[in-house]
Amino acid sequence: MTPLHVVTGAECARILLERGAQLDAVDKLGNTPIHLAARYQRVEVLAALLDWGPDYSLLDKKNLEGYTALHLVVIHQPVSDPHRRALQLLIENSVDVNVADDTGGRSALFHAVLRGDELSVRELVENNAAVNMADFSETTPLQAAEDVLPANNNHICSILLERGGFKVPPADRVTQTGRRSGSRRGRS
Repeated sequence: MTPLHVVTGAECARILLERGAQLDAVDKLGNTPIHLAARYQRVEVLAALLDWGPDYSLLDKKNLEGYTALHLVVIHQPVSDPHRRALQLLIENSVDVNVADDTGGRSALFHAVLRGDELSVRELVENNAAVNMADFSETTPLQAAEDVLPANNNHICSILLERGGFKVPPADRVTQTGRRSGSRRGRS
């Protein structure tokens, strides 16, 4: 872990970068300074790191848990103004909103659905999040919303349906490897 991983002020982050701190340095869990600034709502630090001009591939870099900075914002942040701003900063800097995590094959949109975070769901779909991207268990975000969210919280389902979200019967689901889940080996 480097001082850039734990810095709490934007000006300090800029000074560290000017003196050679590396944006691609990782801690023992594979987190870059961008991962940690996003996860812990250090929005001013995140803005300073992004203003420094990181390699765009760094924005979609996964830590050892298989999460990008965008996943960490959606998973770990309470729905608040700093959360919203961190999400917007990453999107404004061309983060890929459709990267699947390595643990369940879930996109940031899928995680926002599981948390019942309507504002993040809306922000992500407005920025081209794939509403039908299934996870490793071949569940779509709409199916997850219907399974997990309280019955009176149909706003997220409505957002997904408006953007073409659908539920896939188990026999017709296509996994991320491209194989139909209902097909048998040797048959198509």
